[in-house]
Amino acid sequence: MAALMDPEEVKYDVIAGLSPSYARLIGVSVGSLNGLLIAMYAPGTEKAASQGLSGLWANITQGDIFEHWPYVGPLKGLFAQGSFLDNSPLLATINKKFHEMGGVIHRKFTVGIVDAETAEYIVKDERGGHENMPQNIFASASVPGIFPSIITSDHMLVDGGVMDNINLRAAIKRCSEIVGDDDSAITVDVIMTNPGTISALCLSCV
Repeated sequence: MAALMDPEEVKYDVIAGLSPSYARLIGVSVGSLNGLLIAMYAPGTEKAASQGLSGLWANITQGDIFEHWPYVGPLKGLFAQGSFLDNSPLLATINKKFHEMGGVIHRKFTVGIVDAETAEYIVKDERGGHENMPQNIFASASVPGIFPSIITSDHMLVDGGVMDNINLRAAIKRCSEIVGDDDSAITVDVIMTNPGTISALCLSCV
């Protein structure tokens, strides 16, 4: 993925202006990985979070994200495995980064996932257990058809972006836990790296 992006975009510091008051983060699809990384830095360490995020995408490789199914090509993989590619390396990458950083989430962090069988939009957050967040990120970034669905006892999970790529409502709901019904106390900042493309969504609750 990073190899297909413009080098200047990879180096673009999307959270250089992130305020410590941005204590609520929402992540969907690959944006959930960005959100997790930021959430693992405590408020007040935004410069380090910025450098960590930039370093992740500058150094990640294709092999860190996916590989071809063994013994079959992508087309046969679609019929035999339900997807063109095997993204199990991504889960290993997420878990490795999560544990390297101490396995603790320091900000309120919400992830959007979709149940492919029921079309239910599922919201997961740190209150469900920090240790479960890597699996939630993995599910949220599992683009259907490209990557396999994540099967659990209750759901067939796929990329949250197939229904809602931003999920502003969930982010505002987390802010409401602080400010109640006073919408004037919620500030939404949209960060864009390309014209018409939202790269990050930050909310301040004061």
